[in-house]
Amino acid sequence: QDDYDCSAILDDWLNDWAVDRIYTVCPDKWHILYPKCIGNREILLGYTGYVSEEWLESWKKPKLRNARTLDVSYRTSKLPANFGSLGALKYRIAGRFLKALGKVSRLKTDISIRFEDMIPGKQWHDFMNDSKCCLTTPSGSSLLDPHNNIRKGEFEEIEAHCFPGLDKQHVFSAISPRNIEAALAETVQLATPGNYSDLMEPDTDYVRLEEDCSNIKDVLKTIGDSKKCEAIADCCKEKILAQPRLRRANIVGEIVEFGAKIASERGIPEPDQRKVDKALKKYQQDKNSNFQRISPVKKIRYFFRKILKRKKS
Repeated sequence: QDDYDCSAILDDWLNDWAVDRIYTVCPDKWHILYPKCIGNREILLGYTGYVSEEWLESWKKPKLRNARTLDVSYRTSKLPANFGSLGALKYRIAGRFLKALGKVSRLKTDISIRFEDMIPGKQWHDFMNDSKCCLTTPSGSSLLDPHNNIRKGEFEEIEAHCFPGLDKQHVFSAISPRNIEAALAETVQLATPGNYSDLMEPDTDYVRLEEDCSNIKDVLKTIGDSKKCEAIADCCKEKILAQPRLRRANIVGEIVEFGAKIASERGIPEPDQRKVDKALKKYQQDKNSNFQRISPVKKIRYFFRKILKRKKS
């Protein structure tokens, strides 16, 4: 998914380990991301997220638009400098939108880039289901960082001193899990221009929002038109559902079939199913145990951060 981050390290690792098949996004950039693997390994198109049967069932009948309490929602966090201006846009769009919105409208919004405001798991799906619209930007990076030499600091400052002119030479972008989830929830996406894996088109599948939010009045006019919004939401959902390679069952089936083929060709014996089931059960138990153990620590951390912020203010 983020194979533009430390791409050379990843390319070396996959090639050295003789990985048979790689699923990755950005098909027009594979030769840049995987110069060693591309001639030696099978590379196929993958996506940053897949639609599960559970998602299909839970969003079969999303919350009615007029029953949703939020007009516009958004969550993200500040990305490191090595994601380029595209990564910076992901969190800067929040402030730009609120600033533009403050001059012309009083929509009910819930927009934040603060770490402590993150919304996990099912709560995130509930949040999306309660939003009439959501902000989104192209997922990815406009900067290649093959060896993780670019990382911390403000993007513009580091760019000026360390890599002037490199940003946007290559843009690594694809449809994101947020795009998929919003589509299934029939939440209208206010999206900045991008290709979105050629699965979403402006004014048809999303409302085009300029990066500087200069077209805010046009955006507000569109989202104020309930029929137009319903048409956009319906069209976007239909396109996502019509893509067989976005279904989790399909990609899992493809990988399992490929694994069985390789095992047969190389004479690898089938694993003991009892051992597999035991390992999966232990993994699930460990995952649940770790979640329960970590969760209170996060709560305490958030609590003290809030106290410190109050003292500073």
